[in-house]
Amino acid sequence: MPPLRETAPRQAPQPALQACVEEVGAVKWLKGLGELLLQLGDLDPEFLFTHDEVLDKLLRQAAADIRSVKKAWEALHDEDKLAEIASAAPWKRSKTGEGEYVAADLVPTLAAAVKARQGRLYAGDYVYTLSRNGKWIQRYVRQRSQAPPQKAPQGGERK
Repeated sequence: MPPLRETAPRQAPQPALQACVEEVGAVKWLKGLGELLLQLGDLDPEFLFTHDEVLDKLLRQAAADIRSVKKAWEALHDEDKLAEIASAAPWKRSKTGEGEYVAADLVPTLAAAVKARQGRLYAGDYVYTLSRNGKWIQRYVRQRSQAPPQKAPQGGERK
């Protein structure tokens, strides 16, 4: 029977995979997954089959936790989702010091909501605006004197 693994010295992780792990620093779970895959790929096959049940249980629990979080996410109202998306987005401080910005393609749901409101969305403590080219969303701390435009009353009865 051939050996399970050659006894050659361990190689460094594949450069492309390592570069991918380093590049996605803003997405913590993806970085964690990349590190996990690198770690699993570096394990001795004897360790893997000896600890198969433990590893399987850990991975199944992680999958169950992800399903639970997804179910909770799907139960949220759209406005609550927007607040969660906005708070988790990787905002960068503007060079002028006024407000923050994020690439619109990183938060397409938020970008669509801002665009649907003619490029200005009032939500929570912020005002969100879409750049002219549609590639960026800026947010500014909302002044308490700033209020969203009120809709004119629709032809109803006066009381």
